[in-house]
Amino acid sequence: MQENLSRLTGDILNYLHFLKDEGVRSLPCAAGGGRDWPAPGGPGRSRAPTRAADAACPKPRPAPRAASAQDSSNALLEIAGRVAACERCALHKTRTRTVPGQGHPAPDILFVGEGPGEDEDLQGLAFVGEAGKLLTRMIEAMGYGREEVFIANIVKCRPPHNRKPEPGESAQCLPFLEEQISALKPRVIVTLGGTALEALLKVSGITRARGQWLEYKGIPVMPTFHPSYLLRVPTAKRDVWNDLQAVLGRLGRAVPTPANK
Repeated sequence: MQENLSRLTGDILNYLHFLKDEGVRSLPCAAGGGRDWPAPGGPGRSRAPTRAADAACPKPRPAPRAASAQDSSNALLEIAGRVAACERCALHKTRTRTVPGQGHPAPDILFVGEGPGEDEDLQGLAFVGEAGKLLTRMIEAMGYGREEVFIANIVKCRPPHNRKPEPGESAQCLPFLEEQISALKPRVIVTLGGTALEALLKVSGITRARGQWLEYKGIPVMPTFHPSYLLRVPTAKRDVWNDLQAVLGRLGRAVPTPANK
């Protein structure tokens, strides 16, 4: 037990040193503030209907052992180091910091977005702007904390003016994400928005694909809308909440009851 604690402490210190080298001077702390995300268990909020595709989708694997989490931490640090030095595409010329992603090294869920925005570029952390705050509420509504999942993007550098990554940029950066997935071994992947879906699975049309179980190398994938889309179209939150409930069902977890209910 003491040996495992020492290893974990060492991993945390190594990661903090890496963040310091990357220029990160502070880390955000998610407060359990007010919730404008659909509250699970509330009136009119039912589970997503069972889909025929569910039967064809592989069941998630058991949670990885602690030893695997240690190996994953080491691999993620090594990948992040290579991301920090990457100059494969022109995005490196305008970035402030790279954004490799962050979270639990052996998560139930991996969330994959499009790319860093301005806040992420400044902090070197994924999903910390307004869309990130909404994603945090989504994760908490599922009964998880951000530290219990992993959050990443297709591209690790901010596209200028927050534009959509070009196909060549996504193609150059995708191997980093594929290595991360191999290290993380998530039980479920949730792709956020059409760019992530198309880059990872080569599937176009998020409106048609969302809510339908897909697969990436044996890992169940649930495509859903990006939080930034929900900020523009709040009525779509119900669809996304149904998708997230389906993810909980796939993981064998009950929909949490809100603390304020």
